[in-house]
Amino acid sequence: MKSTLIIVGHPAGVNSTTQQFLYQTSQAYTSADVLILADEISDMTHPIDGDRYRDQLAQYDRLIFQFPMYWYQAPSLLKFWMDEVFQDWQSNPGWAQKMQGKEFGVVITADVAATRFHPGEDVGVTMDQLLSPYQALATYYRMEYLAPFAIHRFSMMDEPTQMRLMLTYACYLSTGKQGSLRVFQQFILEQLAHPTISSLPLDSTQALTFQMWQEDISHQAEELEELFTMNGWWY
Repeated sequence: MKSTLIIVGHPAGVNSTTQQFLYQTSQAYTSADVLILADEISDMTHPIDGDRYRDQLAQYDRLIFQFPMYWYQAPSLLKFWMDEVFQDWQSNPGWAQKMQGKEFGVVITADVAATRFHPGEDVGVTMDQLLSPYQALATYYRMEYLAPFAIHRFSMMDEPTQMRLMLTYACYLSTGKQGSLRVFQQFILEQLAHPTISSLPLDSTQALTFQMWQEDISHQAEELEELFTMNGWWY
């Protein structure tokens, strides 16, 4: 069984700075595979091979829908694909059982500030409320619904903020979790142990500084793990 499949529903992701950033991050820092619907579907007036996509989804433990918010909804491309793949599953009776137990998450991009997604603000509802149909889909197929990963106003982010996004997004793809210091630390340590990191062309001073930083992170992770164990925490 493979780990993560990202289903990208942007109709023109090749022209999207945000989607290109996310794609490059997924390829550089995770083992996730990417299904770009715009490359697969050029004409939404004809049916697609739903069985092929159902077979593909069944091969993964974690499924991620990734799309920009268009008028508080997903682009029509993703909706078309969902209708073709999910509504005709009765033709393959065993497929619904194969979906059970998988993790299902949503990565959403929006050009609106996060503060506006609250009652009394411009949008008037929360992002969770807008994405509730996807939670219902996960419940119907008995999948585990992950907390949505929302990216607001990417074009306004400075470089340090984009770098933090790069790591938290990669962690979400790899673990299905966000907001957990414990999980994030372990993810960073795994990245630091990657052969491409150990082969960086560092001089002696840089290598020593990097080693000390790595040991410091590892020590902090061990202390946090001890704290979780001592208190019987599981997350």
